[in-house]
Parts: sequence; C-alpha cells; structure tokens
Amino acid sequence: MSSISASELPVHDLSAKLPYEVWEQIFTRCLPDRPFIQPSASSAPLLLCSVGKLWRIMALSMPALWSSISVIISRPGCKPQLSLVSVWLERAAMRPLNVSLTLGGRPGILAHTNGVAAMESLLPFARYWRRAVIRIGPFLSLKAFLRLPKTNLISLLESLDILLPTSYEDAVSDLSEIEPCLPRLSSLCLATDLPESNIPLIVFPFRHLKELTIPSPTFTLDNCLDILQQLPELVSFSYDQMWGVFHHLREGPPLVMSNLRTLSLTTSSLHMHMFFDSLTLPSLSEFRLDGAYSFPTHSIVSLVTRSNCPLSTIILRLPVTEEDLIDCLTAVSASLTTFSIDGMETCVTDRLLTLLTVEDDNAPPLCPKLDNLGIGPLCLSSTDGILGKMADSRWKEPLHTARLKELNISVGKSHEKDIKRLLELYREGLYILSFEHPDILWAQ
Repeated sequence: MSSISASELPVHDLSAKLPYEVWEQIFTRCLPDRPFIQPSASSAPLLLCSVGKLWRIMALSMPALWSSISVIISRPGCKPQLSLVSVWLERAAMRPLNVSLTLGGRPGILAHTNGVAAMESLLPFARYWRRAVIRIGPFLSLKAFLRLPKTNLISLLESLDILLPTSYEDAVSDLSEIEPCLPRLSSLCLATDLPESNIPLIVFPFRHLKELTIPSPTFTLDNCLDILQQLPELVSFSYDQMWGVFHHLREGPPLVMSNLRTLSLTTSSLHMHMFFDSLTLPSLSEFRLDGAYSFPTHSIVSLVTRSNCPLSTIILRLPVTEEDLIDCLTAVSASLTTFSIDGMETCVTDRLLTLLTVEDDNAPPLCPKLDNLGIGPLCLSSTDGILGKMADSRWKEPLHTARLKELNISVGKSHEKDIKRLLELYREGLYILSFEHPDILWAQ
C-alpha cells in the first residue's frame, strides 16, 4: 500500500491527518538499530501495532518495517516461532530482505531438526534476500540450502555470511551449484569449523566477488594465493586467523590484484613474508596486520614500493622495532593519513616522535598528511614533553602538513608536561583518547 487517505481513517484522531510519508519516516526511525530485527512485542514494529487501530493499519502498510528478521535456534526451539516468519516476511511485499539464522547458546538435541525447519521457513522468500547470515554450523543442512537454486532463478542477494557444516573442500561442489543463482553476490563471509590441510587448488565458485572475509582457519597460505588469483575483481580481503606454511613457492612474478584496496590479516604464521612477496597491490589504501610474530618489514616495504600504492591507513597489532617502524613509515610517508601501532614491544621513542614533529615549515616531517595517530600503552617510551611538542606542532595548521585531528595515546602520570599540553590541545578541539591517565578520559 503506497498511500492512505486521511478520510479513510478515524477523523477524531488528529494524527490521521499526517501524510503517509511522515508516518513512514517516524515508524522507520523506531526500528531497532541493528541489521536484523528479532521480533518482539516490546519493540518495533510489533510494538507499533499494539498502540491502536490507526497505528496498526499504518505499520502493516509499510513493507520497510518487515524487511528484516533474525531467527535464533536455541534449546527451547526457534525464536520467533516459525509460523510467524512467513507472516512477517509476506508483509515485506517483495522488498529486498535482510535475514539471519543463528544459534543462541546451546541449541539442544533438536538443533538439526530445528535448523532444517528454520531454513525451510526462509527459503520461500530467498528470491528477495539481499543480505543473509546463516551461522548454525554443523546443524545447517546443505541439502536444504541447496533448494535455493531450484526455487530462485534470479536472486537479489548481495551479501552472504555462511558457516559451513563441513570443510570447504567438501562443500565446494555444493557452493558451485548455488553460485549461478546469485548473479549479484558481491560480499562473502565464509567460515568453517574444519580447517583445511594442504589441499590442492580448488576452483572458487564466486569469481565476481568484491569483498571476501574469512573469519576462521579455512585456507592455508598456499590456498589463499590460489583463491586470490581466482578473484580479479576483489576490493577487500580479510582473514582473521591466517595460519600454516608455504609448501610450494609461487613461480613467476608476483600476483597483481589491481582492484584490492583493503587488506586485513590476523596471523599466527611465521611465513607471512612469503605471502607479501607474492603480491602486487597497486590500489592498496588500507592495511591491517595483527600477529604474534615480528613485523616482516622488508616484505611490507617491498610490497609498497613495487605496488606504488596510495596507502593511507596502516594499523599494526604485533611486535615491531622502532627501526623497522621508521623504515615502514618512510616508505609510505607521502600518502599516509592514519597510523596506529599496538603491541608488546616498545617501538616509539624520542627518535620517531621527533621525526613526526614539525620543526620547519620548509622541511615537512615524516608522514606530512598524517591526521590520525594511535600509539598503544606498551609501545611508548619517550622523554616527558616530546610527545606534547609533536602533537602541538601538528595541531597548529603547519604549512604543507595536515592538521592532526585525532590522537589515541597512553600517557603515564609522570609525564606532567605531556599531560598538561595534551589537555590544552583537547580543550582547543583536538580529539584525544587516553588509556591511562584519569584526568584525560576524553573518549567519554
């Protein structure tokens, strides 16, 4: 229903005179602030339906209120009851849908049966899925999921987050069967509870992906390069638990991924230098690396140099020496705008802070475009006053140097000069986060 005449509604209710579009704006803003709505009588949209007849008429006439749903499988059963799912989604009236099917705590002995039933309740609307999260792990029936290509010749699905009940190697043929009915899929989050060994090259079915996220150990280093080679349009790649070793060296020149702009890795591998040496990323602008072992400085610098990429963001969470940090920042100095370092090793002393300090307008400091700087609590060891001087020099709109906008820093109580100057800069408008000192908890 696109419009409702005020003459059709109770004339004694002044709200009936509001235009339908105003109602829609108000009701939409009442929805919970999350991508998937868990149906509840105490929150919108069901709560809106209980206010009165007019409100119920309005709420039921707005497909946008019903185009998102979260189904949770727990020991008591499915929440909401599956009989509500079809009623809820029918009210969306062919709008693109956001659907989520997840576990809530221990799912109980009927988890597999409930998982199949929940999937069956969602599949009739699969043609209108835009974003789908299916994370019920071993209780997901791939046989039920494979009904997708049989019931939906054309899909609106753009984003799929799925936890496979088997290893990727076992599921690849099933995923290949699904792929043809997902012509618009651009974002995939693919997880499995069964990590791979050194499996052979597998044809990855979703060749037109823009974003790929791997939140669990699904592929080894060898397999990652194989997969990346099959995704020429990839813009963002994130792997939260990269692991393993290289069992065979890549032959020939590094793999060129022309469109990749974001690379985010969490790794426990000692062979990351070999991974970075195998890539050329001319469009890379954001790089995040979280690891337990030392920073592969030479490989990162080589990657940036041969890629000639406009790297603007570097976020590091791993051990690194100050010398290596300076080498890395020097390699990206011209383009870097955001830098954050956190780890268990002191790597920022007077030397690096002095290189970042604006001493002379005719001689730009290291990373002249830097406007967002973060230094973790265990990384900083400097003389009192040096940090404050650096922040002050980059706050005063220096010539040919970007003005500092945000500083995320830990300052010990003994650094009285630093604390005093940082408090002054905060009052002048510099956004500062502090981990330690109780007088400068600016995040609040």
